[in-house]
Amino acid sequence: MSYSLINLAHVMDESNPPETIITAILFLDHKKIDLLFFLRTLSYILRFLLDIIIGQMIIILELLVFSIYNIKNHHCDKEVQTVPNIYLGGVKGCGKTKVCELMQSQHPEIVIVSGSQAMRDAAHVSSVEELNTLSPDVKDRVRRIALADISGRSNVLAEGHFWLVPEDIPCFQAFVHIDVSPDRLVVLRSNDSTRTRSLSLLDIDTENKDLRARVGSLEETYNIEVVRLPNDSTLEVLFRKLSAIYLALSKAPQ
Repeated sequence: MSYSLINLAHVMDESNPPETIITAILFLDHKKIDLLFFLRTLSYILRFLLDIIIGQMIIILELLVFSIYNIKNHHCDKEVQTVPNIYLGGVKGCGKTKVCELMQSQHPEIVIVSGSQAMRDAAHVSSVEELNTLSPDVKDRVRRIALADISGRSNVLAEGHFWLVPEDIPCFQAFVHIDVSPDRLVVLRSNDSTRTRSLSLLDIDTENKDLRARVGSLEETYNIEVVRLPNDSTLEVLFRKLSAIYLALSKAPQ
């Protein structure tokens, strides 16, 4: 079997399989080689091989893009199904407990967690006073136990006063600050007969400033955004705002 360059040029057709072309090259009649034809044919061969390589690269690239697309979509599906944990903070008497109770009545899947209550449960004490008698090392271990309990749950609405440490931050997908003016806080505390709190505008102003400073420090230190909800109207208005945040984060139907 022998092929001339002219015959080889005819063989170099897309309709011929690669093995036919390779056979033609192997059995090329070198006696009939003309340099010009040889270079021209070599360019056909190189072009053919280059087309094969580029074609394979395109296929691999398409598979890679398809795989990344599937992984991304799978991740997004998980995000859609994920229900957030929200930290709700504010000064004493700002309405945290009442709005949490209203949230739970309208969204039964929500678990209400009080930061101090979680620590009291972990320490097996019944009051904040008893909790404060613990040594710093013991209190730190108690905090970690309470934190592990919170981080293992979903649908958590935790209330507190923004006394947060680095380990607390990843447990929550949103941080909300119920911000209340001193005059409004006096009214709220006056109407709450279940607890006795200071009605002094000076004390209230100091509490507000301290808590706002903690919130600002947390935002700057941990690069988080704290949503501020003013409690300047009714409890129902505050509930609707907090509920909208919860639904938006959980991507639940509204």
